[in-house]
Amino acid sequence: MNEKKWNIDAIELGETENGLENRPISEQTLEPVLERPKRKRSVFRFYPEMVRDYPGCEQRVTVFFEGYMIDGAAEANRAKTKLLSPFGIEIVTTKDLHQDQVLRLAIRLPDYWNLKSEVVDYHCIETPRDLEALGKVVEVNRHSVRGRKKDVLIQIVNIDPADEEVIQNYILSNSEN
Repeated sequence: MNEKKWNIDAIELGETENGLENRPISEQTLEPVLERPKRKRSVFRFYPEMVRDYPGCEQRVTVFFEGYMIDGAAEANRAKTKLLSPFGIEIVTTKDLHQDQVLRLAIRLPDYWNLKSEVVDYHCIETPRDLEALGKVVEVNRHSVRGRKKDVLIQIVNIDPADEEVIQNYILSNSEN
């Protein structure tokens, strides 16, 4: 179905593979033009086991979270993680969260900047204390029968690749101890 459609004018002019260096911009054309397939859903699927079965995921760190809003006027809440992985976190909170809610996360790893400086080669005058990410609430379960606490599983949707590696290094270094 995705057949290449070639521009005949470009082929007749003896165009090279490297580009259109010697022709005016008005005469330049793209090499092949592919028919765009219909947009598919994301290939990456999230499963709760990606967090719960991650080796060394039982890490207790502080997380600050708030609902993601365009105007940015949301109340920040504090919780402790039950599970931590590069794919998601599970927190215990009393805050009412609903499924598919988008959250702004600030994960406070101990000695975060020293861990990150091993991964990146730039320096900061004011070193950040928190790892920031966006997450989506996947599951909300009651923590106990009579309590107000809830276990909330959050998928990490958007994170800096360097921060993802920092989480992996943090989990690896703390699971060896």
